[in-house]
Amino acid sequence: MGCFSESFGGAIALQLASVLTLQAPIATQMTESPPANVPYDSLFIIGFWLLLLLGIPFWAKLEERIFRQGANTWKQILIRSTQFGLVHLLAGIPILGGFVLIVPGFLFACRYKYVHDRQLRKTADPLQAREAGVMASTADHAVYNAILVSFVASLFLQQSLS
Repeated sequence: MGCFSESFGGAIALQLASVLTLQAPIATQMTESPPANVPYDSLFIIGFWLLLLLGIPFWAKLEERIFRQGANTWKQILIRSTQFGLVHLLAGIPILGGFVLIVPGFLFACRYKYVHDRQLRKTADPLQAREAGVMASTADHAVYNAILVSFVASLFLQQSLS
């Protein structure tokens, strides 16, 4: 149980005590402390991180539809994985980062192909197989992006707090 003076009832009791003893209200004495520094840069980082997290599923699905959907041969997978990595250069990613992104693009494509082929054998419906593959690779892509964005946001947050 908390201290009585920290509760609402405790605040009323303190005010009543100050009136009865003819002193200045205690609440006035308490509010004269200097204002606390609000870390606006940290709040901005957290808000921006939350907005990015909300958009991740949309962007991941869009990229999966563009770069993975229909890539059913290893040649198509290699070409589209390379396109996936290099198209990120347009977003300001350094060239080395673009080449590095070819690897997760390839892994997302492998996931797409595995689920697509399994679903196609199960149902013999190419549209359903394509959608199942896109959904599986989208889930992996979204989790990957969420981890990456959270890691980068934590680095920025750590830097802003130090």
